[in-house]
Amino acid sequence: MRRPMRAFDDAEPAADARAPDSTGRDARGGAASASLTPREREVLNLVLRGLSNQEIAEKLYISAHTVKNHITKIYEKLDVCDRTQALAKIYGTRFEAGPGFAGF
Repeated sequence: MRRPMRAFDDAEPAADARAPDSTGRDARGGAASASLTPREREVLNLVLRGLSNQEIAEKLYISAHTVKNHITKIYEKLDVCDRTQALAKIYGTRFEAGPGFAGF
């Protein structure tokens, strides 16, 4: 026996996994505005300089797979999907913040 579909008006909105709750944490338990770790900042700075994942790996003495993991975490924290969006967000933030902005 089929149940009748609920009208959209009655439906409860889905919780956004990234939306912070009253404690400032997202649905996954992480800080909603988590800052980058020192290693993530190091990787991001090399990305900003135009290095490939392999070049970053060689420079930091880690595997390319580890670099990819760091970059994935950076994307999550910056709420972007790819390198281009990350670069745009970083440069946009620096531009808006003015010349004295230290950056990430």
